[in-house]
Amino acid sequence: MREGRWVTVTESEFDHERRGLDAIREKLPDSDPWRAWSNFTFTANTGHVREVDLLVVTPGGVCMIELKDWHGSVTSENGTWVQTTPGGRRRTHGNPLHLVNRKAKELAGLLALPGGKRVWVAEAVCFTDNSLRVRLPAHDQNGVYTVHQLVEMLKQPPRDERRRITAISSREIEAALKNIGIRKSDAQYKVGPYELERKSFDSGPTWADYLARHSDLPEAARVRIYLSERGSDASLRQSVENAARREAAVLGRFKHPGAVELKQYFPSGHAAGPALIFDYHPDTLKLDEYLVQYGEKLDILGRMALVRQLAETMRSAHSSRIHHRALAARSVLVVPRPRGRKGRAVGEEAAWLTPQLQISDWQIATQRSGDSSQGQGMTRFAPTALSAMHLADDADAYLAPELTALNPDPVHLDVYGLGVLTYLLVTGKAPAASQAELLARLEAGEGLRPSSLVDGLSEDVDELVQAATAYRPGQRLSSVDEFLELLEVVEDSLTAPAPAATATEGPGDEDDGTAADKDPLEAVAGDVLAGRWEIRRRLGTGSTSRAFLVRDLQAEARRTRPLAVLKVALSDSRSEILAREAEAMGRLRPHSGIIRLVEPEPLHIGGRTVLALEYVGDERDDNGQGTEGGGRPRRREETVARQLRENGRLQVDQLEAYGDYLFGAVDFLEGEGVWHRDIKPDNIAIRIRPNRTRELVLIDFSLAGYPAKSTNAGTDGYLDPFVDVITRGSYDSHAERYAVAVTLHQMASGELPKWGDGSVLPRMTVAKEWPYPTIAAEAFDPAVRDGLVAFFQKALHRDAGRRFPELKPMRDAWRKVFLDASQTVPSSHRSRHPAAATTGEGTPAEGTAAVAIAEAEPETAEQQRDRLAAEVTRDTPLTVSGLTPAAQSFLYGLGITTVGELLDYSRRKLVNAPGLGAKTRNEVQQRQREWGERLREIPVSPLTPKGRAEAKEELEQLTAAESALVAHLATGESAGALPARTLRSVSLDTLATVFVPAVNNNGSNRNKAEMVRLLLRLPDEHGVLPDIGVWPKQKDVAEGLGLSQGRIPQLLKDERRRWKAEPAVQALREEIIDLLVSMGRVASAVEIADALAVRRGTHLAGREQRRAMALAAVRAVVEVEQLLPQEAEFQHQPNRKATDESLGAGLLALDVRENDGPDTPTAPGLLEYATRLGKTADRLARLDTLPTAATVLAELGA
Repeated sequence: MREGRWVTVTESEFDHERRGLDAIREKLPDSDPWRAWSNFTFTANTGHVREVDLLVVTPGGVCMIELKDWHGSVTSENGTWVQTTPGGRRRTHGNPLHLVNRKAKELAGLLALPGGKRVWVAEAVCFTDNSLRVRLPAHDQNGVYTVHQLVEMLKQPPRDERRRITAISSREIEAALKNIGIRKSDAQYKVGPYELERKSFDSGPTWADYLARHSDLPEAARVRIYLSERGSDASLRQSVENAARREAAVLGRFKHPGAVELKQYFPSGHAAGPALIFDYHPDTLKLDEYLVQYGEKLDILGRMALVRQLAETMRSAHSSRIHHRALAARSVLVVPRPRGRKGRAVGEEAAWLTPQLQISDWQIATQRSGDSSQGQGMTRFAPTALSAMHLADDADAYLAPELTALNPDPVHLDVYGLGVLTYLLVTGKAPAASQAELLARLEAGEGLRPSSLVDGLSEDVDELVQAATAYRPGQRLSSVDEFLELLEVVEDSLTAPAPAATATEGPGDEDDGTAADKDPLEAVAGDVLAGRWEIRRRLGTGSTSRAFLVRDLQAEARRTRPLAVLKVALSDSRSEILAREAEAMGRLRPHSGIIRLVEPEPLHIGGRTVLALEYVGDERDDNGQGTEGGGRPRRREETVARQLRENGRLQVDQLEAYGDYLFGAVDFLEGEGVWHRDIKPDNIAIRIRPNRTRELVLIDFSLAGYPAKSTNAGTDGYLDPFVDVITRGSYDSHAERYAVAVTLHQMASGELPKWGDGSVLPRMTVAKEWPYPTIAAEAFDPAVRDGLVAFFQKALHRDAGRRFPELKPMRDAWRKVFLDASQTVPSSHRSRHPAAATTGEGTPAEGTAAVAIAEAEPETAEQQRDRLAAEVTRDTPLTVSGLTPAAQSFLYGLGITTVGELLDYSRRKLVNAPGLGAKTRNEVQQRQREWGERLREIPVSPLTPKGRAEAKEELEQLTAAESALVAHLATGESAGALPARTLRSVSLDTLATVFVPAVNNNGSNRNKAEMVRLLLRLPDEHGVLPDIGVWPKQKDVAEGLGLSQGRIPQLLKDERRRWKAEPAVQALREEIIDLLVSMGRVASAVEIADALAVRRGTHLAGREQRRAMALAAVRAVVEVEQLLPQEAEFQHQPNRKATDESLGAGLLALDVRENDGPDTPTAPGLLEYATRLGKTADRLARLDTLPTAATVLAELGA
């Protein structure tokens, strides 16, 4: 093909690509209608800048071709293409057909020909090396060619003469390509000082990632550009901008070696949208790609070490109240460790076997203003109903089922993500091909069990995965802390007990050599560092150091406590922070409320800077010995933050005691002339002494040595936002007391105080309107509410001159709150015994002996609570209902005093109530559900008055801007302005109230409402499903109503028209079509229904009822589609002969649509093919001898 007919838009930079293009060009005809364009870019409607290797116009159509110069062999593993080079190196690739298919559709959408004619653009992948051994499965080879095969395919005549490309239409396509601008454009490849590579190496629905290099400095970066679709409405554009801003804001606050590092944020850095610049290692792999390449070389301990990395990063994020919400294999980046101790280089394989994991993709993350808050307006960077659109498709199988619910608990979302990633790391395989497939298994009670794929795996691993991925969020581990504790059990079961030290004095040369070579950061249980510190376990990793619990082998000689904590600096730059912390702590005299140094100066062990600190935790049952019989004493490190996360706000007596401890510690520091500068619940540990008493200890003095002029050092939310006003200008005692007041507020409510609506900085709020922040008064215990409100309004005043002038009057005011309460409020049910108040045990039997037994055997208290709970009536007071004191205290704060009042209280309001911790919430929800099944009529059907009321309440839970629009559903008014993506979050229960009209007061439409209910097979007011088959016939409905068979189509026609006009049904129809596309264009109605049940959700508990609700939604859309059969985009075929009743709902098949390719099968053809497949499968299943896999594949493929 000559130049002119073949247009080289951009000369290729690569010899192999030029050779491939020349080989194809030589074989193409040089006559009309043939044309070709190589190496060009275009901008899709989505905003993605797409690079095209080759586009060819042939008589049979237009084809977009991706060239691959791969050598060696290519196979497919779990859907990932794996290239093995001639040298034996394995490289992972996504299936390139998926991306070129997307680009082909995007280009086709831009090609506007005269007369509104459409152009179908086919896709192909061409391997230019004829010696490449292609070992892909048959279904992956469709659209894959060698150069010779490609040219033969292009020369094939069109299957449909109506789609033939003529010389005229070829010139029209050429003109259309010129109009959309296929050319080289340097402006699209620059963001600030960074120059982008031509092709993005990763992309999602609303973003694209590019490798970039700084124009002046020798540094590489990953640039993520957020993209807005052309012509999209304002809500979609705003959602894209919010996602970019959210990711930048979260990563700007969360600095951790286990999270990607944000370098810069350009809100308008690119013509397509906002741009984020990330630090990037060129060898970075995604987690699933890493496992394909190196998984076989990892043992189980290495895999669990990677799990620990992820969990410690998420624990650190949660301590900053940041939640990722969408953990998946693609959001975990794997970076090799090229350097060992003292910067010593390590081999490539060693670097990959102990890699650094970094969590990315924070675009739908949240930052809570309080650890336990579920309330609206209390979440910073809060995602909306549109947020899930920013997630890549390949993350689907890892996402928690409740992600798209109205108010999912972000802690449970992340615990679930850690569970599925643990499954991936242990087995090397994704938990399922899609979320719908996985959730169908979970809902059926088939939990994730790694041992089913990995022989000889510890049962503890199964327990960890199942506890984290339970289908119902309330049954999962309640926090990342619990996940780490169970992970420690797994690690203990996988390792043999550490051998006892046989020579504690004068260790031999071999031991010295081992200690000298051991990197403290990589220490494991049983290792002895510097001949003194025996590692018991790893406590966690922060932004500057990694902490280990150790046993001091020299404790007896030095007369110190046997347990200590070593903080090991993560890098040389972070060593300075530890040195500054040691210097600040070294100036302090001993105080029980302040953590102490075991060694006054930083240690240097294995080339790392190390701080030795006292252990602040549970010191009971430790005899200083190693393990015996494989049983290691369990330890649990408590902080006030963890207690708040799990149990919610503190009880009154505990709040008073904890406040006194905190004031005592701060008073001591003030006397020593030291500011802590980072007072918050995470930095207040709870020491449990051997005699079971507790005290608070202030920890982490890493900011204590910062200069006073550094006013931004601290934690957002606790840092005085007015410290750098012109009248102050440096950190002072007012700022220290502000942090104390915020911490006390969080102890009392579980929330942080909030300035304004969160849209602007506190300093930008109007002083007259906001003299002090919003105090979470509704979350305080009623006994001390008024006193606490007055205290915090003064302690948190924006004007430091209006606050308490010194610590003493502030402490006196705090004590007066509780003194006044004790004089005006009669004694409550709560015990003032400190241990009972802290542990949350049930009310003990009378007498000290009973208390001792309860403490020695916690199960006894649990059994007692269960017994009391089983005996309640609606009139039972909460004090004797079996609820823990923490739950009782919380419910009293809501004005709930009896079991009946709890059952009548709104479930959604209860979940959203402030001050509610994870464990307390789970307990209350469990009891409410348990008692509800026994003592009240719960809405067993959404069509009852109670069910319709809850459907209306659900609509009110949507965001304020959308609520007014969605509420039109309940009134029947138009909701056309509501985005379809938002309508996709409406539950199946609410959809049922849309399908079935409410009965009029005069009952004139009763027959119509009952007809719809029976036809859709929805449960009646007693929760009973109609017994007329899973896909009811119209004649059966007529018989059930006592009507003539001809009356049903008349009633149904009106309802079909009404449904078709409903925006909620329109969105449902589009969702079903999308599901059909993702399932290969044909699927059973039950498969579609199960996917909808997962996505939409329903309050009905029984699996049969849940499926019936989802099938009703499918049936309604099928009925709408049959209103105008000639316009139907899919067809339904019932299966009246199904042996399994659930399969009687039949099949759905997508028909050929306007933009589909010429070889797309029709709906009748797909239905016939699916029927034949089913009959063949039935025949194979009836064989006396089990057929082999090869036989099954051959028969089904015939």
